[in-house]
Amino acid sequence: MDVVIDCVGDDAAVACAAAGGVVARVPGAAGPPDSLEVAAGAAGVRVVRHVVTPSGSDLAALAAMLADGSLVVDIAQTFGFTEIRQAHERLEQGVGRGKLVLLPPATGPA
Repeated sequence: MDVVIDCVGDDAAVACAAAGGVVARVPGAAGPPDSLEVAAGAAGVRVVRHVVTPSGSDLAALAAMLADGSLVVDIAQTFGFTEIRQAHERLEQGVGRGKLVLLPPATGPA
């Protein structure tokens, strides 16, 4: 593959990328270089770190856009944590349009 997005933090992502490809790394992106980058360099793969800075004001703006309908998230299906197997099966079948969403268990009063 030309581009692999690593959302797990596993060096195996390098094996999925073609020589000259890119691994876009999410977990540990702000940390120092590690074994993933060493393995990538040896395989001729470039690692790109995805780092974001938390912003309460940006999150509030997104929440307002969701509330007023100017931002719409296309959700294909939701699953509870007890339905993770079904969610993975659906993902393997191909979702088509929209996102699959895992809903966390309730942690307190609504």
